[in-house]
Amino acid sequence: MSKEINLITRKEKNISPTNKRIVIFRYISYGTLFLVALCSVGILILKAMLPTSQLAQAETQARSQLNAKSQDGLQLVYTKERLDTIDEILEKRPNVTGIIDAIMGQNPNNLTVSTLNLDTKKIVFNISSTDANLLRDYLTNLVDKTRTNKSFSKVTLESFGIETKAGKYSASLTLELK
Repeated sequence: MSKEINLITRKEKNISPTNKRIVIFRYISYGTLFLVALCSVGILILKAMLPTSQLAQAETQARSQLNAKSQDGLQLVYTKERLDTIDEILEKRPNVTGIIDAIMGQNPNNLTVSTLNLDTKKIVFNISSTDANLLRDYLTNLVDKTRTNKSFSKVTLESFGIETKAGKYSASLTLELK
């Protein structure tokens, strides 16, 4: 009779290499399945033993500390960005306080500055005095400052007026900024 007809299987000692691999992989899969089951049971037991309220409180506390530190970091970055922007603006704009000091610095007591308008390219202001010589001296000093000052380049006398009843002299000036 033929071996194929026999329904009773015998264990053969000569197993083919392919079947050996299959058997080895089967045992490896059983082993990993056992390890996964063992780990999941261990995690379940640990979860049951540890109090969840304490873990939740510790998690909430850790999150709040991280949020506070990230907010501080964001504020620091925002403040640094604002300071850098302010520095850029200050570098681009002219030194207005130096210009105003040049205009008002040696202002005699009898000379008044009534208006002062600042623009990006020029400064317009009105001065008045009861003494014409005092007004002339001020204008001469201002023209001399134009030569030495690096903030403004040109002084223009826009108008000159005399109020005979009040005995007052007034002038409107324009300074062109560099």
